[in-house]
Amino acid sequence: MQIALGNAEGTADFNIGCDTKYSSLLEFKDKNEVARTEKITIRRLDNVLPELDIARQCSRFLLKMDTQGYDTEVFAGAEGSMPKIAAIMSEVSVIPIYKGMKDYTQALELYDLAGFKLYHISNVSRSRENLIVEMNCLLRRLS
Repeated sequence: MQIALGNAEGTADFNIGCDTKYSSLLEFKDKNEVARTEKITIRRLDNVLPELDIARQCSRFLLKMDTQGYDTEVFAGAEGSMPKIAAIMSEVSVIPIYKGMKDYTQALELYDLAGFKLYHISNVSRSRENLIVEMNCLLRRLS
C-alpha cells in the first residue's frame, strides 16, 4: 500500500528530492532540491488504522512519524485514534527546511495540548555552524 498519511483524504504532489531522504509532501525552501514530483494518495490515519491488523491486536501503540516536515499533519489525521496512542515519536525542525512546516515549538505545543509530554530528545542533524536543525522527540501520554 503506497500512501501518505495526512490530515485529510485526497491526492497531492510528492516532492522527490535530489537526495531522496529529504523527499516530502512539502516544498523545499530551495526549489533546486526537487528532482521530480509524483501524484500520491493521502489518507487519514483514523481511516487507515481499522484496515490494519495492528488495530485489532493492540489496545495501545506508539505512533512513530518521520515525514520530512509533515508530522503535525499526520498527527491531525489521527484525532479519532488518540485514545489508542500511548506515545509518539516525531522528528521536529529547529531550522525548518520546507515551506509551510511547523517549527519545533509549534509542533511540541500541538502535542502537549493533546496530552503528550516530552520524554526524550535525540539529535538528528546539525548545520555547518553546529546548530541543531532537526531532532527526534519521544512524547508519552501521562493518563
